[in-house]
Amino acid sequence: MRSLRPIFGSALLVLAATFALAQTGSIQGTVTDSVGAVVQGAEVTVKNLGSNAVRSATSSGTGAYSIPTLAPGMTTLPSK
Repeated sequence: MRSLRPIFGSALLVLAATFALAQTGSIQGTVTDSVGAVVQGAEVTVKNLGSNAVRSATSSGTGAYSIPTLAPGMTTLPSK
């Protein structure tokens, strides 16, 4: 009779990896100026307040930006 330990261990590892991936967030938006026109090439920076990790993105030609797979925690968009 075969042991179920390797199968159970593999299933547990896949479940843990899936759970870990689910514990992320993202920020996306559009950069506009004071009159509502989109801003191309703007740098958007996000800082995790717990770890001080910084992630950045540059807005596209439509002003859109996206910063995916952010770690859990409080974040801020520091202004310059």
